[in-house]
Amino acid sequence: MSGLLWVRSWLCVLAIVGSSPTMAASKPVLNDWFALGSGCRARSDLPGNVRMEGVPAIAGTPDTYQAKFIFKDFSLGSSVASMASKKFGRECAVRLNINPPTGKKIIGLRAVTSVIATKEPGPELDLLAELKLGSASLGQSQSKLGDASMVRQREERIELQAGGGSQAPLPQLGCGEPKIIGFDYSWIATRAADSRPAIRVELGKEKTLTIEAQLADCKPE
Repeated sequence: MSGLLWVRSWLCVLAIVGSSPTMAASKPVLNDWFALGSGCRARSDLPGNVRMEGVPAIAGTPDTYQAKFIFKDFSLGSSVASMASKKFGRECAVRLNINPPTGKKIIGLRAVTSVIATKEPGPELDLLAELKLGSASLGQSQSKLGDASMVRQREERIELQAGGGSQAPLPQLGCGEPKIIGFDYSWIATRAADSRPAIRVELGKEKTLTIEAQLADCKPE
């Protein structure tokens, strides 16, 4: 099965699970997931180079749910490019199903990760991260390292959030409405075709992405 068909089929599975009240009642609030791209491949029932761990609830915050994704070998290096390639990259899309319990709705969403980059002068490096809920984009982090720059182990902490008091609003959501949370990484290098300067991009020391969802009681109509 091609990567695109695999994504579509698994999105259909998440949508069906998320829309079934009977199945939702028997599952954790954060449940089915997958990770797919040129730098990652795994899902709830298929081991790969990504795994998910549930995070215990924070004391005093019973309506806050967290999941931690741990990446084994997601990275971008100059070795992935052919001599003729001017542009090369690595991507990873993470999708996670959320089923609010009866009488609850999603009011806030946050994602935290970090990226470390190393490069010599010559190529340009574009580092993009995006948080989504369903088809709605909730925020982006974009960093561009120009061709003249030289960096060694430059680490950037990325935190994207919406709702829960932040300035970025969530889309209009119904009481108990299940959704698919998304987080996308995209790392693109552009260089002269005849040069092979050193490039290395990877996740921070813990190699993790933490997604946190905040729920609240639905207000009476």
